[in-house]
Amino acid sequence: MRITRAAPGGSTLRAGKGINVPDTRLDIGVVLKIETAQAFRNLPQLC
Repeated sequence: MRITRAAPGGSTLRAGKGINVPDTRLDIGVVLKIETAQAFRNLPQLC
């Protein structure tokens, strides 16, 4: 991956932000977004 634009001296990816990687194959397996405590408690049943 190549960063093509950033502030002089670098940039920080803040919480709640993300990056887009269109047309890119990512071999990372399953990704789950857990938003509530109940979802976290139910995690063993989801996998």
